[in-house]
Amino acid sequence: MQNKNTLAGRSWKSRTAFRDLVIIAAMGVAVMVLAMVFDVFETAVEWAQVYEKWELLELIGACLVVMLALGLLSFRRWQELRRVIAGREQAEQALKESEEKYRTLVETALEGINIISPDEEILFANKGFASILGYEPSELVGRNLREFVTEEQYKICQHESQKRTRGIHGRYEIEMRHRDGSYRSLLLSATPLYDSERDYQGSLGMLVDITERKKAEEALREAEAERRRITEALREAEKLAVVGEMAGRVAHEVLNPITALLSRTQSEVDCTNVSQETVEAMKGIIADWRENVKNGTLSEYLLEKSPGERDATYGEEDLTILSQAVEKNADNLKRSQEFLSFFEQHIMRIVKIVDNLRQMAEARREIEEVDVNNCLKQVAGLFQDGLDKRKITLLRRLVPGLPKVYVDGTELFQVFSNLLRNAMLAIDSKGEGGGEVAFTSELTGEEIWVRVIDNGVGIPEENRPLIFDPDFSTKSEKEGTGLGLAISRRLVREMGGELLLESSLSEGGSTFLVRLPLTKATKIAEIDTEKAIAV
Repeated sequence: MQNKNTLAGRSWKSRTAFRDLVIIAAMGVAVMVLAMVFDVFETAVEWAQVYEKWELLELIGACLVVMLALGLLSFRRWQELRRVIAGREQAEQALKESEEKYRTLVETALEGINIISPDEEILFANKGFASILGYEPSELVGRNLREFVTEEQYKICQHESQKRTRGIHGRYEIEMRHRDGSYRSLLLSATPLYDSERDYQGSLGMLVDITERKKAEEALREAEAERRRITEALREAEKLAVVGEMAGRVAHEVLNPITALLSRTQSEVDCTNVSQETVEAMKGIIADWRENVKNGTLSEYLLEKSPGERDATYGEEDLTILSQAVEKNADNLKRSQEFLSFFEQHIMRIVKIVDNLRQMAEARREIEEVDVNNCLKQVAGLFQDGLDKRKITLLRRLVPGLPKVYVDGTELFQVFSNLLRNAMLAIDSKGEGGGEVAFTSELTGEEIWVRVIDNGVGIPEENRPLIFDPDFSTKSEKEGTGLGLAISRRLVREMGGELLLESSLSEGGSTFLVRLPLTKATKIAEIDTEKAIAV
């Protein structure tokens, strides 16, 4: 059923259809009148049959046909107009409902929607946009954008508006002042608006309040920075804890050679006292000889009998004393050489202990992308002279094109250096002269695996669980303290990897495995593991 508004809104075509209905009704009445007239004059017609009977009937029939045709045409036109009117009414109703729907959508949208004129005046603001700034929509319409942004932000808005005039859509962030004076961060998507003449009329903006998101991002960045700071502090604390844990062991290691040096030094002091007596006796002999030479009586002095119980001259006694002094000095010289060698050996041991401790107490590391194969080649180059002197062959079976790892390059170099040095010492300990060490690298899953393989003396089974303990060492005191493997494992673990003794044979040979994880930033390349090369 149509309401009053629908009826009131009928077009001129509706009124034309009504008029046609009136005409059709009038024509029907005319037909009826003609029929009545035809009955009245029926007798007259019969009387006039003789005179032009058929002409009159033809005239009346023609009139009836014309009126019937006009009535049918008018009825069809009325039906067509009725369908047009119904369709128009439905379209107008649908348009009205669509307008209401989209108006409701725009008005109730949580996102901000506005229309800005070319002069940056707010022409329309929905409730979402108004609520973002703490206003009612009516309070924003008519105001200029400059009132809600800083001068710097306003210049950005004008720059973006220039893009709209060229038909360019835009998406950017702005900060607008809230009613309470605070600023809200908004993500704005702007679209240019044109009239029917394609003249620029302003821009339509869709705005999303990202203030809380930006605060959360800032809080996340601060939390991440704090996490890194704490992680670094924990790493430093861990290093200090390791230093503290090992301080007692290192002190013991240092005190051992110092105690030995002290004992040996005291023994040397006693020998020095004995030597001093001999030197004094030699000085007395020389003084006597000098006095007799001065007096010209040296010959008589040397041949003169000594008053002692032995039947010997002064010359024989002096020669005996000098011979004993020379022998003692020769013994003391040999002893001094041995002492100096002993002293040097223990001093070098102390230096190694202190150097290892210094390495563990280094304050910071520099994280960088490191080519593992290149690092292995650098280590090989550093030890090449030592390898040649020992007649040790170093093989490098490295898979090319490995992805880089994100570690401290110096620390990784130190790890590989320690493992190569240990391999060389293991071969030296075998005592057969010469040997072989191999570096291998490969990509396994999300890790790079590096192996250091030697054919040295190997590690006894009972010692294998202990080799990474700072208290344990398979080296002699002259060769070091055994801290190298402990330091290396700790460094590799701090890189997120692991250092393992993969295999060792008591009859000879050991394999150490270094597993280094790939970082998220590392792109894993397709690597053909069959292309490993031996250099």
